[in-house]
Amino acid sequence: MKKEKPKNFCLLSYDLLWTIFEKLPAAITVVDSKGFVVAVNEFAQKLYGRTSEEMCGMPVSSIYPKEELEKIRAEKIIKKTLKSHYETKILQKNGNLVDIDISILIVKDNKGEVMYSIGIARDITKRKETEEQLKKKVDDLELFKEAVVERELKMIELEKELASLKKLKGKNKI
Repeated sequence: MKKEKPKNFCLLSYDLLWTIFEKLPAAITVVDSKGFVVAVNEFAQKLYGRTSEEMCGMPVSSIYPKEELEKIRAEKIIKKTLKSHYETKILQKNGNLVDIDISILIVKDNKGEVMYSIGIARDITKRKETEEQLKKKVDDLELFKEAVVERELKMIELEKELASLKKLKGKNKI
């Protein structure tokens, strides 16, 4: 038995998709097959530090620093249909570098030709800073542990030497 679409399916679908696009608390960027930005939501505008008018029509490649763009191209995401949780950096309009986690969906037509790519990104700068702080603390603890272990080994060595000297002193009394 074939399931029928609701009568207002197209209208509901468009409204639902638009609501998701606008309200999803993540930066959504839609790029055409030639690599130009065609749509961004409010969160993307905030993340990239650019307005929708500034972003639409610009090459998506201009959002990334050169070395990050090379890494992304090496991933050959266009040949895949999805790349989830890829960590990279973007360049904001003011020149700041921002760490992001991005998932990229490649939308293809019936012939397998790329129509659009949709990037959904989140700023992970604070997470990266916290990870770096934790790494430094772990490194500091490792250094402390090494120093303590070294000290303990030295103490054991000195205690053995002291015991040996006491034993030797005891033999010399007789």
